[in-house]
Amino acid sequence: MKKRGITLIEVLVAAFLCAIVAMALSTAFAVTVRHQANFERPRQDFEAIAFFEDRVRNLLTKAVYSNDTEQSTFLVGDSISGDASVSDRLVFSTLGMKPSGTIVASDDTDFENRNKTFGTVGGVTEVALSMTSVGDSGGREGLFIRKQTPADSDHTNGGFESVLSDLVADVSFEFWDSTAWVATWDTATETRLPEAIMVHYYLTADTDQEHTFVVRLPNAQGAQATTDTGGETP
Repeated sequence: MKKRGITLIEVLVAAFLCAIVAMALSTAFAVTVRHQANFERPRQDFEAIAFFEDRVRNLLTKAVYSNDTEQSTFLVGDSISGDASVSDRLVFSTLGMKPSGTIVASDDTDFENRNKTFGTVGGVTEVALSMTSVGDSGGREGLFIRKQTPADSDHTNGGFESVLSDLVADVSFEFWDSTAWVATWDTATETRLPEAIMVHYYLTADTDQEHTFVVRLPNAQGAQATTDTGGETP
């Protein structure tokens, strides 16, 4: 019996079907990759925002103030622009800041050498949060954080500065004085910490949507009493 070979038309049909399948697979792959990319960026931004809020909460809960003149401790919420109705800069003293991984990993056991290389590790740390860089920003934008250990009497400069979050387009602070929210705070006149701080911020991706969160200050006078007596909290 004579065997029939594959005709040219059959080859063309098979090639055409293979092309259709390949095109469908490549389209599905491209859609999957595009969907993954569109999903990944919002997820990364959400994680970055959550990290920013957690970082600020952690710093503020360590805020301390003492009227002991031998210690440079303070909390100042003021306006760099000079507008007294809003605080766009917050500077405060903290205790219990963790040393960096570089310091921990160092093999140098000489105290003076470590201080020269890494700066002072222990003591009170001055922390500043602001949208305005103290020195040359180097083209960077976002919410800046500045740290200085030990803290000194000048809360406007000193230490090392970096960008805490480049997703933040604007930030401001309000302070709970146990009866109302006030726009500014200065321990030089209030002689105590506010019981809570409300952080307002806008994101670069959506400058029309305001975000807020409140942080209670455990070291504020009256904070523990308010909790124990069941009083109204902000």
